[in-house]
Parts: sequence; C-alpha cells; structure tokens
Amino acid sequence: MKKTFLALVLCAAVSALGADSTTPVKLRQKNGVIQAKWSPFQFALFPGEYTQLVSGDADIYGLALSVFAMEQKNAVFTVGLTSGQEENCGLVAEAVSLINKNYGLDISAVTAFTGRNYGVQISAVNIESFGDARKPELKEGATGLQIGLVNVGQGFQIGVFNYNPDAAIPLLPLINFPK
Repeated sequence: MKKTFLALVLCAAVSALGADSTTPVKLRQKNGVIQAKWSPFQFALFPGEYTQLVSGDADIYGLALSVFAMEQKNAVFTVGLTSGQEENCGLVAEAVSLINKNYGLDISAVTAFTGRNYGVQISAVNIESFGDARKPELKEGATGLQIGLVNVGQGFQIGVFNYNPDAAIPLLPLINFPK
C-alpha cells in the first residue's frame, strides 16, 4: 500500500514539473440541465454536455458534488474525485484539484494544481503554476501556504521537497519561504 501511494505521488510530481501555465483550468462553456447564474447545489458526473445539474459557468453558493469530474466557475464547498474551478473561496476536498485562483482551503489526496495560491493547499503534491516571471502581472508572489510531501510555488511551504523560485535558496527540505 505504501509503495502504491508513493508511486502515485512520484507520478503526480513528475507530471507536474511541466506545469507552467497560470491557468491550469480552461473552462469551456458547458450546458447543464439547469441554466442559471448561481445555485445552492451542483451535482456532476463528469464535464460534458448535460452531465452536470447546473451549467459550469454558474456560481455554486453551497455544495458541489462531483462523482468523477466537474468544471465549475466557483463553488463554496466542493467534494468529489476531481474538479476544475475558476476560483475557490471555500473548501475543496478531492483526490485531485485544479483551481485557477485559490483563496480558500484546498485539501487533495494526491495532487493540487493551482494557478495562483492565496489560501492553503494540503496535498501529497502541491503545484502553484507561477508562469513566466518576466511578465509584470505575474511577478507578485502568492501569499498562500502549501503543506505536503512535494511543494512547488511562491508562498510559504512545509514539506519534504520545497521549490520556491522567490526564496533565497529555491530548493529546500522541510520549510521554504520567499525572501
């Protein structure tokens, strides 16, 4: 069991090394069974035409439940296997999460991919895609916290391997933080 978990973590870490986009989630216009600007509840089997209860461009101000996967603009409380969100301002509890901007708490079992992390990421592998540091709009570092085995980002990090390009020493074990 331990070997299987470590193999999953290593696969996720290696696959995440190429993550350099500032927006890991590209929301496509999705048709849900219900077309609405907001809803208190979302249920999704997987992203696709009419596989979500509410359209993907709606804000969910309550529970968003994804069986296999979901694409959503924003949700306050998300539970499921995986989802892609424009913004997280609440709690995400999933196996794998993809969020463009995280302002809340992201708890993922295997991997958390975030474009910009201003909240808290807790996962085996946490990736903040900080993009091209030469672009002025991406130069400001995120102020979030990452807790996991492998952390890649610009905020404060606690883990076994921590990579922070804004730190005095970019690669450090245990703790790393920006200058």
